[in-house]
Amino acid sequence: MSEYAIGPAQALPLQPGEPLRAMWCGRVSPEKRPQAFVEAVSRLGGGVTGDLFGDGVNRKALAAAAQGSGVTLHGAVPQAEVLAAMRAHHVFVSSSVGFDNQPMVMLEAIAAGLPVVYCDPDLAETLPPEGSLLAPTPDAAGIAAALRGLASDPVRLAGMAAATASARHMVSIDTHVERLVAAYEEAKQAPLRRA
Repeated sequence: MSEYAIGPAQALPLQPGEPLRAMWCGRVSPEKRPQAFVEAVSRLGGGVTGDLFGDGVNRKALAAAAQGSGVTLHGAVPQAEVLAAMRAHHVFVSSSVGFDNQPMVMLEAIAAGLPVVYCDPDLAETLPPEGSLLAPTPDAAGIAAALRGLASDPVRLAGMAAATASARHMVSIDTHVERLVAAYEEAKQAPLRRA
């Protein structure tokens, strides 16, 4: 994930009367829970639109669920197209719970300056606190509530985007290497416990 490929962090302001544009990207499989994203956007009517990028084993079922939901399925696309889409959306949604430990696509969203709505509290350590929002519940209703709140508060959304852009250093390769080395150093110093 190079800065050259992503380009500068750039927030997309939510204009009055404009629907919130949410995106989801990943493998379309049960553990990633793309259907929760589709259902959340569907619950919000026209106030939020969704774009889903990715392909996988649940593609047919997801296509059926997405009909009339306000979500457009784009299928598998080149990374450059995903990065361009991040510049055309207001928020990125991660619906995964209990599965991912550090999704690269969330790091790309942060690097692009895109606020993140997420469902798994364990992912908080990889996200800028002021630039991300934990859904109140991990189901479609919780995702919808988070998106509804952002759609009705463009000032908060702009603040989240600014915080995400300023936290871009969190996702640099150097930062990750430093964290990894620190974790290994800490593990080396810890006493061995016998089972």
